[in-house]
Amino acid sequence: MTGEKSTSGWEARCAILCAELIAVMQEQGQLCDGLLELTRKERSSILESRVDLLEWVTQKKGELIGEMDRLEQKRRAIAAELARRLDLDGDPSLPVLAGRVGGDEATELLDAGRRVSQAVARLKDANESNLRLMSKSLEVVRDSLRQLRRITGGGSGYTWTGRPRPAGGTLVVDCRA
Repeated sequence: MTGEKSTSGWEARCAILCAELIAVMQEQGQLCDGLLELTRKERSSILESRVDLLEWVTQKKGELIGEMDRLEQKRRAIAAELARRLDLDGDPSLPVLAGRVGGDEATELLDAGRRVSQAVARLKDANESNLRLMSKSLEVVRDSLRQLRRITGGGSGYTWTGRPRPAGGTLVVDCRA
């Protein structure tokens, strides 16, 4: 470790903090992989119109996102403690921390950070793709409802008394084989 302090206890504590920080980021990467798998299931549930699966996936994603939030708070606390021990002000970036730590620990910190960043980028892309798919699906449903309203003359087809409303248009169904 580089820095002004060179006591073995100080270096040992910094090494422990680096190891904890690396472990938290590895766990974050694993959670991102789990979220990515759920996002793939989400896509399948949308394509297959499986509302039950979509609800389950949404619940599980919420649980993992809660866990990710907990880990992010833990990562920030460890990074802040490491920064304090390294006499760094504010909230230094991972490269700044790694630069002060030096050696193999610096490489491991940067590698762990890079893996998390890459996993988050893949997750972001998958979520944006699902958002576009859901938006397109909603657009198709809206168009279908507009067509149905146009054909039936709007409304539910029933008056407030429950009697059928006269059709405002003509529906032609071609049943030829």
